[in-house]
Amino acid sequence: MHLYLLWGNSLSNKERTQELARALSFDFSEVNAWTYQHRVDTSKSIDTRYEAKKIYDSLPDNRQIGIVAKSAGCLVALEAMKHFELRPDLVLFTGFPIRFATETLGRDLTKTLKEISYDQPIHIVQQTKDPAGTPEEVTQCFSNGSLQTIGHFYEWDSHYYEVKAVQNIIQEINKKEL
Repeated sequence: MHLYLLWGNSLSNKERTQELARALSFDFSEVNAWTYQHRVDTSKSIDTRYEAKKIYDSLPDNRQIGIVAKSAGCLVALEAMKHFELRPDLVLFTGFPIRFATETLGRDLTKTLKEISYDQPIHIVQQTKDPAGTPEEVTQCFSNGSLQTIGHFYEWDSHYYEVKAVQNIIQEINKKEL
């Protein structure tokens, strides 16, 4: 399986994404720690549609695809699923960014989620006190659409960057689904 890591909007995510890619390289045939254009040209914010198109254009032919996304990377994945009909074999969203999507980008997530047709479960890891959205808010957001989700809610004191914790969740999902 070819795995795409789509991490958050902030430039500070780059090093942690690469660290996670190294850790997961033993579990997947290829791991792509995606670099967003705004990190290259120092734009202030991510262009989710542009990034979704770039990802779609880079997909290998006839291979299983996995998406592991954090924060704004979840929005990029949803854009690819909605506008380019990306249908990954594995999807894990961490730190789903309800507030960033609605307040910063002005997105209507309820509408977006209703417009996506996808028959695999989307796994969601959300901290119980995540300022981007509580597990209840994330569950409510997804319940308004047609997507099936499996919630993994944790009271981590640390952040989603705990490489070993994320790696363990991905390995467990991978065992169950593939």
